[in-house]
Amino acid sequence: MTGMRVSEGLSLKWSDIDLKNKVIHIQSTLEYQGNGKYVRKEQTKTRAGMRFLKIDDETVKVLQNWRTVQVYNREDNFVLARFNSLMNKSTLSRMLKRHALVAKVLVITGKGLRHSHDSFMINVLKKDVLYVPARSGRTDKATTLNTYSHFYDRQVVSGGADITVVLGELGLTANPATIPPSKEIK
Repeated sequence: MTGMRVSEGLSLKWSDIDLKNKVIHIQSTLEYQGNGKYVRKEQTKTRAGMRFLKIDDETVKVLQNWRTVQVYNREDNFVLARFNSLMNKSTLSRMLKRHALVAKVLVITGKGLRHSHDSFMINVLKKDVLYVPARSGRTDKATTLNTYSHFYDRQVVSGGADITVVLGELGLTANPATIPPSKEIK
């Protein structure tokens, strides 16, 4: 889990990801231009959004697996693409809904995943309130503290791999290879 904005994730290209060094370079956003057209902007919502994000071994494996099954996987192609076309927010929302219904869990949005990431980092993993907004690309620490720190206890600890470990202990995974095939939802 990364905590990046949906528009940042949808704009990622393979050239933004260094699997060897386990780093994602977040430097762009996907912007709607109207009439069904989206454009990759070489900027993020805020200046703090331009960042390098360390990823854990499980996330690296998921990305490596996804890259091998993706039909078009050149460096200049989008990571979240279908048939060499970028994925938009509504397609992502439909996919999240479909997988949630198959898994019989509550439906969550992309923005909800970001909110859950930050809340989990602060409240469960006890990450420092200064670390979480930097990881998520926010400039305003007060917003993070007021919005996400429901039971905040200041303590400095490291990394995003902790989320993967805890989810694994709960029997959950972010690895799409372990998700059963879905049926079309109408």
